[in-house]
Amino acid sequence: MNIKNILTKYPKPMILATAVLIGLALIYLSDSKERKERVDIAGASSELETYGTALEKKLEEIVEHIDGSGDATVMITFETSFEKVYANNAKVQESGNDSNAFTDRTTEKEIVLAGSGTSAESPVLLKELCPRVEGVAVICSGNADKDTERKIKDAAVSLFGISELKVYVTKGENNNRTE
Repeated sequence: MNIKNILTKYPKPMILATAVLIGLALIYLSDSKERKERVDIAGASSELETYGTALEKKLEEIVEHIDGSGDATVMITFETSFEKVYANNAKVQESGNDSNAFTDRTTEKEIVLAGSGTSAESPVLLKELCPRVEGVAVICSGNADKDTERKIKDAAVSLFGISELKVYVTKGENNNRTE
């Protein structure tokens, strides 16, 4: 029996079977897209965590070189994650009346893609912005006085461009860390 005979003899079951196969294919494709998005989010989170850990270690080293601070433990929180800025073609349409009392402005942006016109095209990345630091906490084991605390705050403020109010410095236990 060939396919043409099967289709003419059993049209409804074949249509139903085809619909089920198409449905399963669509479910698979949407699920794989969600899995890719979850992996992308996990990768971005891991990248932010690595970046944060590196900044914390560098600040710890700087603080530990400030006289009177002793060993330091640092925690940094971020306001944002990494931001990517892509090239785009913007079209701006403006309209208004003679008295300039009414102005209507519309902006359309279209991401610029690089590639050979196939599915392998990708957006043109102009720059990647580092996460903005939201706050810093520093715990020192030394006998930090007000002058030492001021120096630590000044270091964090100048390094991260944040307000002094977003930097917390306190004396902690002298736990003699070993690394």
